[in-house]
Amino acid sequence: MRVNVKQKNGIRNTTQKKFEKFLMSTTAFVAGALLVPSYAYADPANSWDYDVVLDGNVGKDTSVAGITDITVIGGNGFVEGNADIYTGHTVNVMGDNGATFAYRDNRANIESTLSGNLNSNMKIVIIDKDGLFFADGAQIDVQSLIATSADVSVADIMDGGDLVLESLSSDGAIIIDENVTISVAEAGLAAFVSPFVTNSGVINAKMGRVVMAAGETVTLDLYGDGLVEVAVSGALADALIENEGQILAEGGLVQITALAAKSTVDNIVNNSGIITVASVTQVGGKIVLFGGSQGSVSVAGILDATGTVGGDIEVRGERITILDGADIAASGTAGNGGKVTLQADDIDVTTSAATFVNVSGTDGTVQIERLTDGRVSFGEFSGGLHITQSDVDKMVADRLVVGNAVSADNHVTEINVRNMDTTVSIAGLVQLNSLTDIGGHQNEGDIEFDKGTNRFNALEVNAADDVNFRANVIVESLVGDLVFNADSDGDASTGDTNMVEFLGDGATINSAGNIVFSGRDYADGYGATSINANSGTGSVTFLRSVDGTISLGNATGDTQVGLDMQIDQAEMDNIAAGTLVVGNASAADNNVVELNVANFDTTGSISGLVQLNSLSRIDGGGHKKEGDVEFDQGTNSFNALEVNAEDDVIFRTNVTVESLVGDLVFNADVDADASTGDTNIIEFLGSGGGTIRSAGDITFSGMDYVDVHDTTVVIANSGTGSVNFKRSSNGTIGLGDAAGGMQIDQGELDNIAAGTLNVGNPVAVDSNTTDIYVSNADISHINNANLYALAASTVNFSGVNNFVNLNVNTSPVTGIINVLNGFVNATNSIHFNSPLVNLNGDLDAPSITGTAITVNVQSDDAQIQDGVDVAAYTGATVNVAAGTYAEDVNVYKEVTLLGANAGTPGSDARVAESIVTPTFTGFNITADNVILDGFKIRNGITGVDVDASDNVSILNNIIVGSGRNSIQSSDSSHLDIINNKIRHAGWDGIKVNGGHAVSIIGNHVYKTGDDGIDVDGSRYVDIRHNRINTTGLDSRDGNGIEVSDSFAADIIDNRISHAG
Repeated sequence: MRVNVKQKNGIRNTTQKKFEKFLMSTTAFVAGALLVPSYAYADPANSWDYDVVLDGNVGKDTSVAGITDITVIGGNGFVEGNADIYTGHTVNVMGDNGATFAYRDNRANIESTLSGNLNSNMKIVIIDKDGLFFADGAQIDVQSLIATSADVSVADIMDGGDLVLESLSSDGAIIIDENVTISVAEAGLAAFVSPFVTNSGVINAKMGRVVMAAGETVTLDLYGDGLVEVAVSGALADALIENEGQILAEGGLVQITALAAKSTVDNIVNNSGIITVASVTQVGGKIVLFGGSQGSVSVAGILDATGTVGGDIEVRGERITILDGADIAASGTAGNGGKVTLQADDIDVTTSAATFVNVSGTDGTVQIERLTDGRVSFGEFSGGLHITQSDVDKMVADRLVVGNAVSADNHVTEINVRNMDTTVSIAGLVQLNSLTDIGGHQNEGDIEFDKGTNRFNALEVNAADDVNFRANVIVESLVGDLVFNADSDGDASTGDTNMVEFLGDGATINSAGNIVFSGRDYADGYGATSINANSGTGSVTFLRSVDGTISLGNATGDTQVGLDMQIDQAEMDNIAAGTLVVGNASAADNNVVELNVANFDTTGSISGLVQLNSLSRIDGGGHKKEGDVEFDQGTNSFNALEVNAEDDVIFRTNVTVESLVGDLVFNADVDADASTGDTNIIEFLGSGGGTIRSAGDITFSGMDYVDVHDTTVVIANSGTGSVNFKRSSNGTIGLGDAAGGMQIDQGELDNIAAGTLNVGNPVAVDSNTTDIYVSNADISHINNANLYALAASTVNFSGVNNFVNLNVNTSPVTGIINVLNGFVNATNSIHFNSPLVNLNGDLDAPSITGTAITVNVQSDDAQIQDGVDVAAYTGATVNVAAGTYAEDVNVYKEVTLLGANAGTPGSDARVAESIVTPTFTGFNITADNVILDGFKIRNGITGVDVDASDNVSILNNIIVGSGRNSIQSSDSSHLDIINNKIRHAGWDGIKVNGGHAVSIIGNHVYKTGDDGIDVDGSRYVDIRHNRINTTGLDSRDGNGIEVSDSFAADIIDNRISHAG
């Protein structure tokens, strides 16, 4: 046996005497845990490498020289005795797969030595208080192995589950010599628990766990359920764990932990060899090196957790030393990078290599933490844990995290940033977390940018107290965003002011992306501050860390609520951005209970949209704490503006809100919950009206809109833009005299100057408008009025209503438009987009259109023509109630017109009639596929005129007193003229010119000036069952039936009397 105690990397090995004492012995031992309650004790003289029969369920065969076969029957086995395995000898232990064989060497002051081969399909536990030496040439191949110099309860071994290893002997050590190979089965465990462990050999544990541990108590999960990896507690007087060899645990876990008193030893965990959990086919595993709160960890070798997705590497101790030869890698070869964590109060990187940490791949992270509470210097030194520019330059990662992001695990009381550039080594986000407050100005959780230029590709700052920028400091991102979160714990008891603060003139915040400031306040009292987001095109966002108010301009908030955040005009003028967001757009994270605006101008600093969000409330907090946005005074100018309030949007006396480029959007009641806030409305308060002036459009959304001032001005794009009213939750809208959940009365309408008025949301899924009521509304000063009631809704008109262009839209399935009475007038056009229209009043416009499938003309206060106009072009039905309609009806759509007596022949008994009294033509049909059924047409020139239209049916009508022909057609085919009653026609009763497939059946014709029925130039004509009486009253040759120049005319069973 050969022992080399060397001085490595300038670090003196203080355990030389311990190892020398340990190596005086040549005893080896093996112990195993049993799953059965009984076990066999052997005589201490017994050895598993001699021809001695063991007791109980453990048998032995040494019939082959140099080979010992041990058989464990019926589960676990436990034996005490001499466990030495000599050079050239082999011990085979066989039993139930996964069961445990435990061997304890109880010889005093004799270490166990294994120089030969040990093979087993079982878990092997070896216990020797005096230590264990795996000598040169030893080959161990078992399911799992635990080697320890601690006390282990035999009962725990036999019962299974966690093993508690206690009372580690200060004289015991475990040494794995060169040319030793220890292999455990896939997913197996190789554990070495002793105050002093040195590995110079090779340990194989594919997908398994390798544990080296030193502490007062070590708990191991022998059965690998993953609930307990290894728990080490209590510091020993002395400890040292070194790896000089190779630990190969592809995809598995390697955990090396040593706890010892600081005064005893410098480095207590050293790695100058190779530890790898890397895998080329799967996710990398995990490596943990932990020296405790008083121990140092030295890395001069390889720690490798690369994989298709990188694994995890943790190096923790009071002090970490990175020496030449250190190579820490957790890269992802085909996916995300892993994570390398360095936790210490002092990190000394002395390696001359260009890179010592490589965590390539998306989200590959280097995390640097303090072990105990204190400061961090990032860049030039100012106290505490020092992370130098050189340290960062030797890292390759996507992300760098300084300070644990979990407050309870953070331990960082201040971070000072001075002349730090991470842009070359850290491709993505740098996150700085100072979340611990132990009192005192430099220990309350601040993050301070103290001096110089500090460059990042992207940066997120989280401080329990303040984020400070000192004079002339530069903070910039070259790729992504800059995020500065003060008061990240939302606790006023930590720190003093909990805000973002500029502590000197000339600071520059320059981002290639967006910029976010969060805290209780924002203080920039310097004119030379420069805040620039993406060359003036990105967004700058101000967020509150706790519930409270935000004031813009010279507005005053409520300083009693979590402190007021104020962004005055001078602070605004220092910003250059495309978008400004004030208050988080997510209600759950908003924390703004009121937002006040006064004399605020963003047009010089924000080129695009300003978004104001007040989405929080404090129950019982009163008017100032329920989520309002208030424009309090003066002129407030924006290039474009969007306001989102949980409760009200308020405009006070004579206030002006204007946009110079884009739209103005005012959303009250954005949570659509009437129980939050008080009124949830848009409201003009005070003794005089305000001015809302937009270069684009204007939108008001809420539960109501209240403007009682004649002097209010709402003007969209010099009177050519649109003004939009939307409901925030389901309900009605009233226009003019009509009542509604949201009411826009005539006075409010008169205050609007716009090209278009939109009432209700045109997007069906966001409509919220169940009904719109319009009564005596005059909107003739606005060119276009669009009404959208899309939530299974109804639009009602009553009284006299005036428009220029009116467009009404309801649900395409269940919507109804009712003209209840009066008049709907438009100087240009009316369009009804609804499946059902009921007309009991008059529509008057040069152009009337619609899409209704069913139109009910409910009284003669309406017009049939309006019913045709608002019907769909195909497939619609117009039902006309009894009454007298003085009109000529142009039927230019493929519709069915049904009078009150539809289906009842003209000569039969009938109910009250739908009477049309035309000036010229009762129904002028110019469309195909028309049915005209059940009307009475009185006087006029012509009763029904079918002009070049096919598939037309004239059924069950009474036509009286026509000056010329009662029914006439020209060039119309598939024409049915059936069961009509005709009296007193000045010319022919029925006149057909041209066409084919004409049926003239069952008609009664009485008293015509010329022929009863006259067919000229037609083909396939069917004339039958007609009754004709008294023709030719105004001519000498009036015939009952006259057919000329026609082909295939059937004239059957007609009665003719008094013809000519």
